Amino acid sequence: MPHEAAKGLMPVFGLAGSGYFCPFSYLPTYTAQIVVPNMSPAQVTSLTTIWPLVGCNLGMFLGRTLAGLAADTIGGCETLAFCLTTAGLLQIVVWHYATSFPGVMSFAVVFGMFGGAAMR
Repeated sequence: MPHEAAKGLMPVFGLAGSGYFCPFSYLPTYTAQIVVPNMSPAQVTSLTTIWPLVGCNLGMFLGRTLAGLAADTIGGCETLAFCLTTAGLLQIVVWHYATSFPGVMSFAVVFGMFGGAAMR
């Protein structure tokens, strides 16, 4: 590691990374346990719980591109900090209230847009 100060950031990025991966692990389970029981049987298919992950990946496609452009303009660390903070706030504020399928899909796409910058 080139700088001693960077060693102090390792726990921060480890904690941020563990919080970042939670939606990818729990979105299908959350959809199956919270959203699907509120849907009519005609709306539920075998892929209903997978669609939020597809939305995350679509959001990541756009988010990685925009994060790269923002990093060229304002700097990589600033972009990463903004995207991780926004992704964390989305988890705390929005995900809790997303109890319908459109709500979960909206959260997944927007989270993917900001979470995609952390994977860059």
